[in-house]
Amino acid sequence: MSTTSIIIIGVIVYLFLFELILSLKFIKITEDNLPPPFNVQHKAWMKFSHILGIIMSKIILSILWIVGFGLYAIIWRLCHLKKKKKDSYWVEISKEGNSMKYSF
Repeated sequence: MSTTSIIIIGVIVYLFLFELILSLKFIKITEDNLPPPFNVQHKAWMKFSHILGIIMSKIILSILWIVGFGLYAIIWRLCHLKKKKKDSYWVEISKEGNSMKYSF
């Protein structure tokens, strides 16, 4: 692993642990009373988590869409392969007694 990737992973782990400690309820620290350096860290983590959430939701929903509807379409096609289609949908109508005089 390169040095930059280790640094990036370290920063992400540090921010995650900081947010984990912040979320513990028995420590009386809230977002409003954070000291200035931690306030910046919290804002950076919230921006990162928002971007990560957008990316992951698109990936997960795309996979679910492809797998869910793809499998459904394949199964539906396989079930309907043996059905014989009609040659025509034309319906013959007898011409006897059909008058437009009392159509409505």
